[in-house]
Amino acid sequence: GAQRLENEWKNFDFGDLQLATGKRYAPFGGSSLDDDDLTAVLLCIDAANIVESLKLTRCHNITGRGLEPLRGSKILKRIDLSLVGEHDDPRVYSKLKVKEVVPILKSIVINKSIGACQQLRHVQLPFQWRQEKKDELTYFMLAYNGLLHLSPSRMCCNHAEIECTENSSTSLPVQGREYGIQTNKCYKCLDEFCSDCAQDEDGWELGCFKCGCCEKVVCSRCSGPEDYHYWCQFCGQLICGPCVNMGKAMVCDDCEDVESCIRCEGVSYSEKFDCDLCAECLEIRER
Repeated sequence: GAQRLENEWKNFDFGDLQLATGKRYAPFGGSSLDDDDLTAVLLCIDAANIVESLKLTRCHNITGRGLEPLRGSKILKRIDLSLVGEHDDPRVYSKLKVKEVVPILKSIVINKSIGACQQLRHVQLPFQWRQEKKDELTYFMLAYNGLLHLSPSRMCCNHAEIECTENSSTSLPVQGREYGIQTNKCYKCLDEFCSDCAQDEDGWELGCFKCGCCEKVVCSRCSGPEDYHYWCQFCGQLICGPCVNMGKAMVCDDCEDVESCIRCEGVSYSEKFDCDLCAECLEIRER
């Protein structure tokens, strides 16, 4: 009984509880669970000693103070603060405040009673934070990266037939386009890769890549069959299989060569011809 309940809370998505209560966030009305609710639940389940994975899917009314019961957690392995589902568009408004959340994350990463935390290995940050790039967040990311490398080394989880003997090199980049997106670690299965295996010279068959639509880093195995990996020829972003299946990327039905994400609109649906066409193939059909 008690052990079964403990196992159920190990991977906790507060968004599931919000859905079960019939609450939902609406900017101009409606209600959803807030930080007081989050605090109450985390205290009730003894989250600091039980929860290994925490998500806040579609919990847009949370500012972050409700995470206080997790302060100093010794067992939290991953936390997803993106507020969106696995393959939802990450570009959503977030009430989460860096000044409220980062001190709690720091207390988890550097636990005074045990020193450098060896458990927390994956952090998914809100899109809004990654755009603002506040100094307090950057300092936390630098500390987190340092402790990742100080923790006991983990072998690369190369999915190819040839075994890799290199250590993983996952981290949160602190500059450039990938700022705040944890690299070389699959969001779904949490496998880690070395830099060489994350992307080989022929593309991305061996390791993992960042999807240009959901902005999650996924390994090729979790993304699905190779045929479902699309490469947008307009923005140069790779699109993972689940996002392709959700219609976030398209391939021209005529030439079967031009691939595009829906943001670039390099391939679009033609009502006249009832198929997906690139601009060149549409022009040929119109002649």
